Amino acid sequence: DSLVLVDDDEVIKVHVHTNDPGVALTQALTYGSLLTVKIENMREQHSHLSSDTASIEDDGVIAKPEKKYGVVAICAGAGMVALFRELGADRVVAGGQTMNPSTEDILKEINRTPAETVLVLPNNKNIIMAAEQC
Repeated sequence: DSLVLVDDDEVIKVHVHTNDPGVALTQALTYGSLLTVKIENMREQHSHLSSDTASIEDDGVIAKPEKKYGVVAICAGAGMVALFRELGADRVVAGGQTMNPSTEDILKEINRTPAETVLVLPNNKNIIMAAEQC
């Protein structure tokens, strides 16, 4: 499970990855009422994405391997993007603490990386599950 909290003076926004959303919702209700609830099954999203390969194939970009290893980094901010590119990342996906990229976004960049093996650097525990599904 993973949890991200963002708050201001009036509202706390909570982003949770869990295998049992009912437990998370029950616990959240002990702290007060909920304004908006959105539950998505990431395994189902991955299954749908895997069966819908047309969107990836239609993209038309699957790089031919030119080297043994490649790197796709996920990070937020121009400074971090520049740093990862300077350090040799082949591709960079925008994402971070509150901006999780989709599995499809990560997979497209993996496909565009000209390497036999592509290492994905999620750089945030909230992105690991999406990265592992690629």
